[in-house]
Amino acid sequence: MQRALRRFGPLPQRRHAIAHPLWMVLFLTLTAVTFSLFGFIIGIWADGFEKLQLVPMLIVTPLTFLGGSFYSIKMLPPIWQKITLFNPVVYLISGFRWSFLVRPT
Repeated sequence: MQRALRRFGPLPQRRHAIAHPLWMVLFLTLTAVTFSLFGFIIGIWADGFEKLQLVPMLIVTPLTFLGGSFYSIKMLPPIWQKITLFNPVVYLISGFRWSFLVRPT
């Protein structure tokens, strides 16, 4: 380990400041509680393992992928931007991203 550190040297230290730490904690908590309660409700509803996997596969995964976590919503055509605003995951991701970056995405 010592040789590797000497050979490659220390990694550059970057200082990242969180713009709104209290909002970040709020959005993080809100996201965790939302998905935990959703999973709890699915667990109560499902009477078998197949039903337990059906809802996350058909609802949660598309909402996450279409929620703007991997791209900016502004990249979408105007009609899809309006449709995407009905997705609750968009607001969780945008709020969490805003708490770090302070610029809208």
